[in-house]
Amino acid sequence: MPIGVMTQLHDDKVVKALQTDAKRIRENTAALLDCMSEFVVLIREDFTVEYMNKSAASIWKGILGQSCYQVFMGRRHACTDDCPLRAVMEGSWEGRLFQKQIRDRHVEISAVPFKGYKNEHLALLVMRDDTQRKELEERLKRLNEFMSQEIRSKIEELKDIDGLKERLLLEVDKLEDQVKKREILDRFIGCSEQIQNIRHQIQMIAPTNLTVLVTGESGTGKELVASLIHHLSPRSAGPFIKVNCSAISESLLESELFGHERGAFTGAVGRHKGKFELADKGTLFLDEIGDISPKMQVALLRALETGEIHRVGAEQALKVDVRVIAATNVDLEKAVKKGRFREDLFYRLNVVNLHIPPLRERTEDIILLATNFIKTYRTRLNKPIDFISADVRDKLLQYNWPGNVRQLKNVLLRAMIFAKDNELRPEDIVFEAKSSQVQEMMQEHNPSHRVRPGLEEKLRKMPLKDSLAFIEEQLIRFALESSNGNTLKAASRLGISKSLIYVKLRQYNIDPKKFKR
Repeated sequence: MPIGVMTQLHDDKVVKALQTDAKRIRENTAALLDCMSEFVVLIREDFTVEYMNKSAASIWKGILGQSCYQVFMGRRHACTDDCPLRAVMEGSWEGRLFQKQIRDRHVEISAVPFKGYKNEHLALLVMRDDTQRKELEERLKRLNEFMSQEIRSKIEELKDIDGLKERLLLEVDKLEDQVKKREILDRFIGCSEQIQNIRHQIQMIAPTNLTVLVTGESGTGKELVASLIHHLSPRSAGPFIKVNCSAISESLLESELFGHERGAFTGAVGRHKGKFELADKGTLFLDEIGDISPKMQVALLRALETGEIHRVGAEQALKVDVRVIAATNVDLEKAVKKGRFREDLFYRLNVVNLHIPPLRERTEDIILLATNFIKTYRTRLNKPIDFISADVRDKLLQYNWPGNVRQLKNVLLRAMIFAKDNELRPEDIVFEAKSSQVQEMMQEHNPSHRVRPGLEEKLRKMPLKDSLAFIEEQLIRFALESSNGNTLKAASRLGISKSLIYVKLRQYNIDPKKFKR
């Protein structure tokens, strides 16, 4: 066979083999691209669609040979904005991913240069369907906006609720404060116009820091008024210190009020805080202020005017924040005129004056007070007395009560101790304990019917307020003696509880063992 023919045959085989390989590569490439879920599109230089894989063809049918900008973007002219195909055609593509909405789909696109079989410049687009993610993002966005709106709405509702709650709590606090103040004021018992006026004055005075002078006869309740003023004031959390100025000698009163340093006088073995210092941030109640000496009047005036005290033996002054409430049964105005009380101190104390009328001037309060005392003592004495007969009521109302409320309280306590059959009778109401009456009461509780020697004389000399405690102690001793020291039997004989008799034994320092025979 001629060489030329052989060469031609060889070349034909080579071409045929190349064509076979090219076909195989095309088929394999097409198969590879068709199995991809991404949309693969091949674009020519004139922006016409050259090729689509199966995924793209299933979405965009019959677009081969059409311009990409018309098919995908719905435009009549080539895109001029950020078009990756143009950048690819011009050779300036940086391989960036970008997102586009093509018709009803959101796709993420990457574009790369591609050379065709005839060495022409093409652009290969790989588009990933991002529609579901975008729709999910939109739903999440709408959900977030809805939730944000709901949360803002709920927050506003909660703010309104919190505001309402805060207002309600303030209202509750206000009501509780009013109830507390009312409970405190109700301790000053009375329905008379005078007592109602005093309660109103206490309410007005308490919130201030003014010095108050409480006047009235002994036993009218001056200390109680001072206590109410303190507990209704902004100082209620601070101490309430009481000093009976008449019960302390002049030599000790200065140290008692202002304190002393170690070695200030004989017996001053250490520093001692005075009542002014102990009452800092609180209230100091000076009872029987009319009985203090001229020297102490000067010292007290200086403390009130400067707010400073000097401990006895100290060189430096001490600043104190104390509200002073003073009380007296002395007519200080008369004392000032007679030169027994400093005028400047009187006006310094008498910034606000509260005068408590005696019980005889407000008889409408007597039964109310008596009822309250009976209610208190019926539990303490374990005697269920809860009724005041008309005879007892008349007897209480007809008496002029020189000892005022304190005397009424003691008379009722003594009456309830000796009341029989849990009933209060007129004969139980003893205003002045006469020796014969005391003898009879003692003998009723003394099985041997003996009155101890000297008892009658002792009671005759004893003040009313001390006689009650003395009689109570003697009755307990008589009951223990007749019970052979058995506290339970003694309590039964006295008509009191087991717990109460132990309290009384400690109070009077009585040892039951000493009565055993």
